[in-house]
Amino acid sequence: NTGHLDNEEPELPVDNIGEEALRGYWQLFTKEYIFYDDTDLFEIPDQRITWIDVDRNSDFLWVIFNDKQLARMRMEKKVVKKDGKEQKVEKPNWLMMDKYAPWGDGTELNVVWYTPDSIYVGTKKDGFYILKNPGSTDLKKEPFEWQHHSIYTGLPDSDVRGFAQWKREQGQVLAIQHNNSISTWDGDFYSNIDLGGRRRYTCIAAGAEGNLWVGSVGGLFRVDPSGHVYSYTKTNARFESDHITAIGTLPASSEFQLGVWVACDALGDDIDMNPLLNGSDQAPMIITEANGKKKVIEQIIAGSSLHYFDGRIWDKWLVAGVSHIMIDREFIWLSTNIRVRRLRIPR
Repeated sequence: NTGHLDNEEPELPVDNIGEEALRGYWQLFTKEYIFYDDTDLFEIPDQRITWIDVDRNSDFLWVIFNDKQLARMRMEKKVVKKDGKEQKVEKPNWLMMDKYAPWGDGTELNVVWYTPDSIYVGTKKDGFYILKNPGSTDLKKEPFEWQHHSIYTGLPDSDVRGFAQWKREQGQVLAIQHNNSISTWDGDFYSNIDLGGRRRYTCIAAGAEGNLWVGSVGGLFRVDPSGHVYSYTKTNARFESDHITAIGTLPASSEFQLGVWVACDALGDDIDMNPLLNGSDQAPMIITEANGKKKVIEQIIAGSSLHYFDGRIWDKWLVAGVSHIMIDREFIWLSTNIRVRRLRIPR
């Protein structure tokens, strides 16, 4: 449950959407034994979740556990007996994909990504796989249909880290993020996008207006629908760091102006040195004033920031440690190395 502190008024009036979100409750999925009400506590196959996405057509949640195991889950109503009475409750229905997946044991999985008709799975050394019927429930009548794309079918690089549907002038293509390159696939042929130099790429996204956005450890790139490449760094976009960690684009159905949200963080890779960090966000300080009242102070952290670009101006906020961005109607959700934030998108 979330809400406002005692005697504290929200800065903006909360509409029905915000009110519903504030009054919601959490369901916890864990493998650890924790003292919670069992109706809100559900067991999961593995504690370490390395990627997640939702098939919005069938409402299935797709999860990669521990970089190697793919699973599918949906909350479904089941009849259970409680205190001698039958009642309907929601329970998770898990399907582990081990015996249905076409890749071999030990294959490292990087990413699972949803499109309106397919699920894409990127791997570290085996290219990517496309599941054409991810919503199939009767696997005897409708078994899973997989396609495999690798260096043996023309894929330029076998390490696949991300995907985006890019609406370029010549037609829509699949943009594929590799560790050190970006390639495209038009359904028949592969090609590379030249972004100038060889660097490590961190994230990828595409806007409804036709721009392809690519983040790297050396700045942000925009490829417009005609193929022209633009570069944004600390110099021309006032980033606190050129290490781009997350990109979020507004959906075409949004009532707001088309644009892009971008986060950067100089400490975005510190998980390799300290798994407790992986970003520069720090918990706020709570101080007690002379009158006994407590005050929360957010720490200003250099080397990390959040930005919005409307095609002309880069707006900037000192929000640190953002590693993922999700846009949901009029809210933007940000996950950092220690917490989740929800912000209202400015009109």
